Amino acid sequence: MKFKSLMTAGCLLAAATTVYAQPFAYVANSGTKNVSVIDTATNNITATAPLTYDASPAPQPYAYSVAVSPSGQKVFVGLQTANEVQVIDAATNTVVKRISLGTDRPGGLAVNAAETRLYVTSNMSNTLIVIDITGGGASEVARVTVDDASVSNPEGVVLNPAGTKAYVANSTTSNIAEITLDEANNVYTRASLTSVNGSQPYGLAISSDGAKLYYSSLGGSAGVMDTSSKVLKTLTVGAGTVSLAHTHGATSPMVYAPSNSLDKLYVIDASTDTVSGTQYAVSSAPMGAAVNPANNTLYLAMNLSDQVAVFDTTAKTFGTPITLPAGAKPTSMGDFMGPELPYTITATNGANCTISPAGNVLVNNLGRTFTSTAASGACEVKVDGVSAGQPSTYTFSNLTAGHTIDSSQISGTFYTLSGDWISSIGGWVKSSPAGISQFSKSAKFIAAPAAGSTVVLSVGDSTNHQLQSGSWTGDCAGSGSTCTLVMNSDKTFGATVIVKATGTGPIFDGSSYYQTLAEATTGATAGATIKISTDYITGGATTGAAGKTVKLSGGWDASFSTQTIPSPKSIGALTITNVAVIADNLKI
Repeated sequence: MKFKSLMTAGCLLAAATTVYAQPFAYVANSGTKNVSVIDTATNNITATAPLTYDASPAPQPYAYSVAVSPSGQKVFVGLQTANEVQVIDAATNTVVKRISLGTDRPGGLAVNAAETRLYVTSNMSNTLIVIDITGGGASEVARVTVDDASVSNPEGVVLNPAGTKAYVANSTTSNIAEITLDEANNVYTRASLTSVNGSQPYGLAISSDGAKLYYSSLGGSAGVMDTSSKVLKTLTVGAGTVSLAHTHGATSPMVYAPSNSLDKLYVIDASTDTVSGTQYAVSSAPMGAAVNPANNTLYLAMNLSDQVAVFDTTAKTFGTPITLPAGAKPTSMGDFMGPELPYTITATNGANCTISPAGNVLVNNLGRTFTSTAASGACEVKVDGVSAGQPSTYTFSNLTAGHTIDSSQISGTFYTLSGDWISSIGGWVKSSPAGISQFSKSAKFIAAPAAGSTVVLSVGDSTNHQLQSGSWTGDCAGSGSTCTLVMNSDKTFGATVIVKATGTGPIFDGSSYYQTLAEATTGATAGATIKISTDYITGGATTGAAGKTVKLSGGWDASFSTQTIPSPKSIGALTITNVAVIADNLKI
């Protein structure tokens, strides 16, 4: 079987000054240890980028798997033998991060929609590794056992559209694991393990509604699983299908299963879950498979011919293949296709100031972050011609159209405002003028009494979050929902951001909502049960009426309808004065 002798390869992107409207395909070349970047509008290779690896005698990396971030800004490449994932910045065509996995060899990769978590299957063990990639960082936050065997060789991993589940293909034990994802609290739990009858699954693909999971098969018995009932249906294809690709938004959705050992392409009608009687010859051991979201064209990495095959899914014919560098041996397991980028942000450098990335930068609705750097003095950032203050970074998000951004030097005296905040689930503090945000906790602002010297701090996502009462600290000390500072010196602040519960606070006594335990125990009637939601952040001193008895009950969800047992929410140290307390499911 051809697949058993194969090794693997890595990836990179096109220059930020070049404008393309179609998605890019990132083909990892295991033989030449680089990535071919393909403009799918022309099917031309627009860049070839080398991977970073240590000099001999360190093992040479084999770039195996690829995942592109939903915004298209980052490409993640799993390097086997080197036991790491490399992160490539699409704007600069450079490796900006090397994530070591220790003794683990990366199999499949997946990135969540918020681009805060990277999921990596450990190809030589039985674990799913969860890595926090918030803000360009990389720190392992969890490992999940995906099979009961000591070694299950997990390969493909996909996330459901809601981002609440991950599915992992255990290739040697023929099981599929479902993992429940609680990214806000970094809790990841294997919810089920489903046997797929000896099929040796490798690649996975999920339907647009998350209701059906398709799995490939080394043994020839691919299939589809109902993600709710876990009922399976066998889809008979040829042996050696190591990857799958699902069409995007099609009225007649299809799943494509190339056979690495038989050199055939099998087509599965995803409406009826039946395999077409017609197979399409495709020589030279197809490995990775990906579909262009713009037109549903199928791209196959041909491991033995140094080519990428291009299949027109409407005409059902192969076009002219894309020729890769000699000796490329492309692999590209996983979805190596980038997203559509329909909008353009024009970024312009001004005198003594630099915007990065610069030029005409293609983005999708997720937007991207730009960095402003001053050669001397300070820079004013303007977005669509309107001043956004002096932030070191500016982020576009939820886009529906293109924009402009420029940075130019301004004169004056500037002071730094820096701070930090505590947040249980995704909240942050923002400033007006812009500068402080979830991406930057420090910014320079022009000094008083010049125009723009006043800075107002508030919650970044006021729809879902609010400031805990009395939580402002530093130069921002106070209890209001906002803090106003006059920048006449360097200043600092601190804050606590909490999630809004179904009323006005994360504590509920059956009739009223509260922000703090002090408020709750004072305001509650004797004998009341005070429910504390898992959104509550910290405890504190509590003073109530003498002789009053209340019950503190922890571990509740934000709606106060479901209590988690036996995993209560810790509220930290607590001092009770003049209140008798009965504790229920509560850690102190």
